[in-house]
Amino acid sequence: MVASPLTVKYLGRNFYHLLKLGFRNIGINYALGLSWNEKQRDELFRQLDMIRSRFYPHIKKGLIRLSNLESRVEPSILNSEIMVDVNGEVHLLTDWLFETQMKVRAPALGKIGGFRALDDIFLGRFRTLERMLKYCPSPRIKKAIFNNIDMGNAMEAYFKGWKNK
Repeated sequence: MVASPLTVKYLGRNFYHLLKLGFRNIGINYALGLSWNEKQRDELFRQLDMIRSRFYPHIKKGLIRLSNLESRVEPSILNSEIMVDVNGEVHLLTDWLFETQMKVRAPALGKIGGFRALDDIFLGRFRTLERMLKYCPSPRIKKAIFNNIDMGNAMEAYFKGWKNK
C-alpha cells in the first residue's frame, strides 16, 4: 500500500480495510516523486504508531506480515530495480518515476539479450542517484529526490526501532 502526502491521514484506516478484505502480507510505502513536508511526515509516523499499537501482537505472532520489517531496502528511491518495456528495452525503474516531468528521457540501459550478466546492468545507489539527477534537472524534482531519500532513511530507522522493541 502507498500513502501520499494527501492520503497519509487515512493510512491506519486503509491498513485495517486491507485486513478486513483478507490481506495478511502488507507493505507500507510512502509515495515517491513527491515532497513530504514536516507535518505530512509526522502524520505518517503517527499513523504507523497507531498501526503498531493496534496490530503488533498479530504481527509478532505471524498472523499479519509487514514487509517493512523483513527485506525492504531503504531509501527505496535509490533501489536499482529494473523493468523491461514491451519492446525489450531495459530501464531503471526510477527513470520512469519522473518520466512525465523530465526534459530528456533517460535512455534505456540496453535490450534483453544484450547483457552478458545481471552485473552489466546493476547500478549502485550513487549511480542511480547520479542518473536521476542527470535526467531530472528541475529544482522541484531534485528537491523531491532528496526529500524521498530522507523519507527512506527515516522509514528505515523507524522500522529498525520497531524490530528492536
